[in-house]
Amino acid sequence: MTFGDAVVSAFTKYAVFSGRARRAEFWYFWLFNAITVTSMFFIALLFDAGDAFAGLLVLYWLATIVPRYALIWRRLQDTGRSGFYFFLVFVPVVGWILVLIRLLMEGQRGPNVFGPDPKAS
Repeated sequence: MTFGDAVVSAFTKYAVFSGRARRAEFWYFWLFNAITVTSMFFIALLFDAGDAFAGLLVLYWLATIVPRYALIWRRLQDTGRSGFYFFLVFVPVVGWILVLIRLLMEGQRGPNVFGPDPKAS
């Protein structure tokens, strides 16, 4: 999966919480988000537009909140865990670490209860 394919896939599956998402799709989408926010920050610095940056950042965050959580949900399902596993992030200190470890893990090979293997297609 290429960078562009991953970003397009994340946005075309905007609010799809079923199925599975490969590691590449997940991490390329987060890389896209990091590049976008960093670019917006440097453009705001260049043009001394801090208020505009804050407004654009809020709009971008709101526009991408659903695809971000849907992608996390599908990524967790790729590892064989329910998307509800995400709610561990609310456990102080260790919760987000446990979720991050699951997001870093390789997905289950072959089909699982959440759908076919995304690497197979």
